[in-house]
Amino acid sequence: DEYMAIFSYDSEETLHKSVDIIFHVMNSLDIYTITKNRDITFTVSIGVSLYPEEGKNAQEVIEKSFEKMFVAREAGGNRIQY
Repeated sequence: DEYMAIFSYDSEETLHKSVDIIFHVMNSLDIYTITKNRDITFTVSIGVSLYPEEGKNAQEVIEKSFEKMFVAREAGGNRIQY
C-alpha cells in the first residue's frame, strides 16, 4: 500500500516537527509478527520532498517524493529517503 502525508512548513521549527512525525510513523509501523509459523515483517519506505526546493508545483513535489520512496524500497526498505 502507498499513503501520502503533506506537511507545510514556514520555519526550521515546523520542519523539525514534521520530521519528528515522520519518524514516529515509521517507528509505529515497524511490526514483526509470527502467523501460522511464518515470520512476517512489515517495513516502511518513506520519500520526503520539499516545496519549492524540489518542484515548482504540487505534482512535481509528489512525483519527487514517490521517486525517493522507490529509492528507499530498492535500498532494502525500512528507511527514509530525503
